[in-house]
Amino acid sequence: MGHPRSDMGKERKDCGQGWATRPLQFVDILLHGEIRQMPALSLKRQGFYADLALVTDKGDVRIVGEGFDLPSGIEVFFLNLVEFSAETYWKDKAGNPAWPPSATQLWSAVDLFLTFKQRGMGSLLSGPRQVRFYRNASDLFSGLPPCGVLQSAAAVSLSGEACGPCQLLIYATPELACSLEVVLERARIESILAELEEFDLS
Repeated sequence: MGHPRSDMGKERKDCGQGWATRPLQFVDILLHGEIRQMPALSLKRQGFYADLALVTDKGDVRIVGEGFDLPSGIEVFFLNLVEFSAETYWKDKAGNPAWPPSATQLWSAVDLFLTFKQRGMGSLLSGPRQVRFYRNASDLFSGLPPCGVLQSAAAVSLSGEACGPCQLLIYATPELACSLEVVLERARIESILAELEEFDLS
């Protein structure tokens, strides 16, 4: 099975007036939707993905990593929520979308829902769940405005109320431009969050 290049579909935004509108339905899906599928297009590096979609009873949404060029010339990354459509999701050269998975496609998405459910994270998927947002204060001080639906959040944490310490962190990793790192390991989560600060999405 092939993999997309890590730079495919890069999103770079100027964070202008168009960012003022935050689709409330996308946030509601993230907070309250009962997750039934989690399509994700995996990259060659384990734990890294081009994006992650949530297919829920309240609708569907796709979590993506996007980039912004600071005045200093440094590129920084943040998470955003955008529409998800299975019909147009990561089409290969033959026009076949990556979801649902098929052995005949150049590349196929994986369903992380199955992985997380097998690890006893069912309550996180079905809800209710706690969602926390984190951003990089140094990026904000350096000129990153509140971009996208998640206002320049660098990471989103999902935890279930009935699965003990289980936690899922979705991180706009700087290691692979405009990609996601999906983290379950406690030590790695703590390492990432040590560099970020929590904020209220309002």
